[in-house]
Amino acid sequence: MRALRDSVCSLYEVSDVVPGQSFLARDLVRGGEPIQVTERTATRTLKPWDKISARIVPERKGHILSGALLPFSPDGAETLLAGLRKAGGKRRKSGPLDIDDETLATLAHLFTTGWLYDVLPKALGLQQPVIQNSDGDELMFHKVRFRLAKSASASDLAARFDDHPEFSGENDHFWNWLKPSSGQMPRAKGKGALAMSTTMENGQTVYGTVEVKGRTLLLAVNSAKRAQEGIMLIMSILGSMVGKPLTEIETVEQAMRNQRPREPEEAPVPPEIAAQIIHQAMDRHYSETLDQPVGALNDKTPREAAKTAKGRKMLVDWLKLIENNSGRQANPNDPMATYDFSWLWAELGVAKLRK
Repeated sequence: MRALRDSVCSLYEVSDVVPGQSFLARDLVRGGEPIQVTERTATRTLKPWDKISARIVPERKGHILSGALLPFSPDGAETLLAGLRKAGGKRRKSGPLDIDDETLATLAHLFTTGWLYDVLPKALGLQQPVIQNSDGDELMFHKVRFRLAKSASASDLAARFDDHPEFSGENDHFWNWLKPSSGQMPRAKGKGALAMSTTMENGQTVYGTVEVKGRTLLLAVNSAKRAQEGIMLIMSILGSMVGKPLTEIETVEQAMRNQRPREPEEAPVPPEIAAQIIHQAMDRHYSETLDQPVGALNDKTPREAAKTAKGRKMLVDWLKLIENNSGRQANPNDPMATYDFSWLWAELGVAKLRK
């Protein structure tokens, strides 16, 4: 009880999680080396590099949690730290605050306030992440239908698309609409926005797809800009072979609501083989990423960022973010959750900073 009375609330970064046993906690407010915390329940859901607010209490030769903990998003943790620096009169934008326990105890209310500010808008549906494509346009699914002219046949259309450099045929009825890769990872525009991109194995960006279904040509893209560009391109390629386009638009929220739950299907390959295939694909992806500009690294490649102190700090934050996101799967045995990122840290020479 005396230890609990003297404990203070702080913000910690989680690492080295052993489910049902313990985890390491690094104090993001006061700094110092990570300490081992014995914990059975929370360790079953915590993931490496999670940010939590809690009271850690010394007990005999170890440490335990005093009770509940508050999970913070990466943005929420940064906002809280900024608020603590402001309350403590600190001007530095990073690093520990060098704050004593007595002062920290008087700021305990900021942890709860910061957590509520972080989670309430999302819980109440007041804050939705903006999802963008690789062009920086908000994701909006467009299905454009062209009716084929009576004189046009599917083979006529196939010949036109097969001859065009921007279309790659999967078969005689389906084509990917491709654009050259910029060589950069997709970068979202605006705070809280998420960027996504679909690419072929050779790195080309998939702008959309074109498919012939009966007497209809269907163009599928994920933004209004791409829909307009695709309509003009198809009209220039096919001319009078197709009629006027009819467009159906669906938002991300509508697409999620319209998804029907599917009956679970038997896995076509054993789980261990599927995991091996996915891990090999992730190995290739991250091997290529090491030499590609990354927005979170000020458009430097990870190898370039590793050469300077400032770059290494951004690199470590980026590595922690992608590892944390990969680990946050509903199924702990998901290949994404079981992927080992340690080789990336070693390859970039920052393995000592993985704590």
